[in-house]
Amino acid sequence: MKNRFLIAALCAAVGFANLSIAGQALAQATDAEAQDAALVDKVKTALAAHPELHANHLKVASKNAEVTLSGKVGDSSNLMAIAREVQKVPGVKYVNNDMMPSDM
Repeated sequence: MKNRFLIAALCAAVGFANLSIAGQALAQATDAEAQDAALVDKVKTALAAHPELHANHLKVASKNAEVTLSGKVGDSSNLMAIAREVQKVPGVKYVNNDMMPSDM
């Protein structure tokens, strides 16, 4: 009887430990998603500050501070100017350039 109680207590402790670890992982994932969403907002704000770039129709996404830009832009020089501007945004580690010039 004493062994059954000990085994049950041990199983409960292991179960609680696993729940705690899973909860921490979920909180970290949620924090990363919030940081990426905030970074997307910062990138969009930076691009909006430069209307000459004509970047208002771009799709902006971020995962682990790697920003992906996709959509059509004016020409290849405009494409490069947009990528350079996004690289300047604090928190951006890398820019994935999936943009296409409109003339293609």
